[in-house]
Amino acid sequence: MRFNQFNPFDYLPVFKSIGFNLFNLFDYLPVLKSKKSPLLAFFIGGLFGFLGCSIYFQTLEDLLIPLAGSIVLLIPVVTLVAIPFITALYGYFRVVNSNNRL
Repeated sequence: MRFNQFNPFDYLPVFKSIGFNLFNLFDYLPVLKSKKSPLLAFFIGGLFGFLGCSIYFQTLEDLLIPLAGSIVLLIPVVTLVAIPFITALYGYFRVVNSNNRL
């Protein structure tokens, strides 16, 4: 199954009714220079956070977007375990989206 064929938000009527689609946000980011490994991006994002994503993708956007997300998640005092996991998911979906557009 291709990434762009499945959208979990289609199964949540609240998000579908307001037109919210998280996966379309990655379409606004520039395409990466070369194909990357989604699994490697997941582990780099999980282990090294937003700084690891920025170095692996070699773009400034990939430093700022997960950093902003981490700051937003720290405001409601989300556990520190959730932030690396969300950064890892960001890295995974960023690579999958960019590889599909190459």
